[in-house]
Amino acid sequence: MIIINWQPGQLGNCLMLWSHFLAYGIEHDKKIMNPRFLQYASYFEKVDNDFLFLYPAKKSTFLSRNNDYYFRLIPYILKLSTILKLKSLPIVELPDFYKTYFDLEDVTNQDILNKKVVFCNGWRFRAPNLVKKHRKEIIDFFQPKKDYQSSPIAKIADLRTKNKIITGVHIRRGDFKLFMEGRFYFSDAIYAQAMKRFLELNKEENILFVICSNEQIAVNNFAGFDVIINNGNCMEDLSMLSRCDYIIGPPSSFNIWASYYGEVPVYHIEDVDYQFTLKDFRVAYELDIKY
Repeated sequence: MIIINWQPGQLGNCLMLWSHFLAYGIEHDKKIMNPRFLQYASYFEKVDNDFLFLYPAKKSTFLSRNNDYYFRLIPYILKLSTILKLKSLPIVELPDFYKTYFDLEDVTNQDILNKKVVFCNGWRFRAPNLVKKHRKEIIDFFQPKKDYQSSPIAKIADLRTKNKIITGVHIRRGDFKLFMEGRFYFSDAIYAQAMKRFLELNKEENILFVICSNEQIAVNNFAGFDVIINNGNCMEDLSMLSRCDYIIGPPSSFNIWASYYGEVPVYHIEDVDYQFTLKDFRVAYELDIKY
């Protein structure tokens, strides 16, 4: 069994990290446990009500998710085991959060991964070929509850009766103000510039932009565009983006997951002066981010 003993950030990062381990677990018929997913477990049908947050999913019968006390103890127990560096429990710990890469597919790493129980701490555990190979199983495992899908499904269905192309615009703010010294903390004007460029590439099409953000957005800043603001929670925004035809946004695991889940081509704004083309949009099948 592999136990993920690390919460790498918010929802997008958590989904990305667990998916790479899931792909490895599916390929090698190995159980994967992720108690660090507690904060987001209630969004997903197969993950909720599982005391151990296991793959393959197994509904707990001896403890309920209503007993949050027990669930919240698990990460601290695992952290203690890391601090004590218990010899009986192998630990793979990546020293640098962003740079240290651990290839789950590399044959030289299989000896430690094949131990009976392995604790893994860090961010860049990756299995790029396996997440592509086992995408259908991963998507099925992370099927959102109907409460978080019904509204996006209904909205998109209605919007498609009036628009030929629906383009999701992911405006990431919040912690991006500090991440990499605000490199990808873009103003509304930068997003409007990217939207204008997209219109230039699709002059003959009827295009609607759906904006999703973790901050309040002033729709007046996007005057001249056919645009709606999706005011859902993070799971509803994710479901909405995954049902668009294209996604535009900063480099973010959130929109990468939406691209992977819905097979939606995504373009990441990195150089604000770059004149992108439709060839720059790609589906994030490898489920990875370089930052």
